[in-house]
Amino acid sequence: MHLNVSLSYGKGGTGDMFQIDSVQDADTGRHLTTAQKIDVGRHFQDRADLADYLREEFGSDSTFEIIGEDGGTE
Repeated sequence: MHLNVSLSYGKGGTGDMFQIDSVQDADTGRHLTTAQKIDVGRHFQDRADLADYLREEFGSDSTFEIIGEDGGTE
């Protein structure tokens, strides 16, 4: 599954952090919700933390594109 992940960035108590604003299935265009395993609002320290979370929820073969400040594909 390929996911488009929209993030917002800010400062947390331990430094720079970001959170999930929305996740969209890139193949179908459908937005995934909390009921579909997405923890909207969850904070992450870095991209590796986010990648681990998404792969845990959607399988190790999942890829995602970050839609936000610096973008990128994992």
